[in-house]
Amino acid sequence: MRKGILIFTLISFLLLNTPVLAQEPLNNIDLQPFLKLTMNVTLVNTGEYPKFIAVNPTYDFKTFREGDEYLLHNTTDLIQLSKANLILNKRVGFWIYPHEVLKVEFSINIPMDLGELYLQDYADLCYPDYTITWSTKRITYPPSLGVGPLCEVVYPHLINYPILVDLTSFIQVRDPEIVIYSYSGEVEFTITNRGPKTMFAVALPLIPVDAKIYSITPNPDMNYTEYMGKFLPTYLKSQVQNAKFNLTQESVLFEYTDTLLSTMSSQQNLIQNSITTNEDIVDYPIWIVVLGENSSFDIKYKFQWEFTR
Repeated sequence: MRKGILIFTLISFLLLNTPVLAQEPLNNIDLQPFLKLTMNVTLVNTGEYPKFIAVNPTYDFKTFREGDEYLLHNTTDLIQLSKANLILNKRVGFWIYPHEVLKVEFSINIPMDLGELYLQDYADLCYPDYTITWSTKRITYPPSLGVGPLCEVVYPHLINYPILVDLTSFIQVRDPEIVIYSYSGEVEFTITNRGPKTMFAVALPLIPVDAKIYSITPNPDMNYTEYMGKFLPTYLKSQVQNAKFNLTQESVLFEYTDTLLSTMSSQQNLIQNSITTNEDIVDYPIWIVVLGENSSFDIKYKFQWEFTR
């Protein structure tokens, strides 16, 4: 149920937001997220009629066929179209002809909403109402903190959790004769620090289910189970409650190589088709990050999926 809610939330977010907003929101330690998603989708028209597929104009798109066909956002309210035949019934899109195999590239720049995609605030057990306004160097705090002069150790709090996305459903055309043969793409996730020096842990923002994920840069520092079960207890010298996992045959563990995030079987053999649709995803990459003022941290990775009978 939770996976369905997350997928619905993400789809609603992608459909309702424009590519560029004036200002992305910050969390309580002044971190500003930005997500860029590029997808190449191969479509097959198995029918006998040419079909015009309307496209969400939030996305830039380009068809890979003879002659340039594209939609490009120059600004938030100005769209450039390459040809007049990309409009039908005042809808923007493209034609796919009988028995044609067509590759289409979609891209979108998404200023991530901190609530929608769960980039969390830093959890402070000492004085949660204490804030610093960095631009004025002003400190705001309640009249009585109720504690001594020393408080707690600041630690790299995990500020996000991956969103599972079933891209085959996400990009599905409501026509049984239009078949998605394959898709591939790249995710670029940037976190910029708009305040003083900050420390945090961050995970992959999106995981396309049933797709292979590879070429992850930079190399992850650890996985989630290591972060919860080893890193935090060692860092804080305290017992952190271990996450509970319901392991099933569909559940997977991730094993890292230089270029591939893949599943790991009980024999420790790499399996190329990595992530399953089961919602009990056990492990995913984690990075520990320290950022100075106005500096950024970038995570990039690729994904691919192909139809199999």
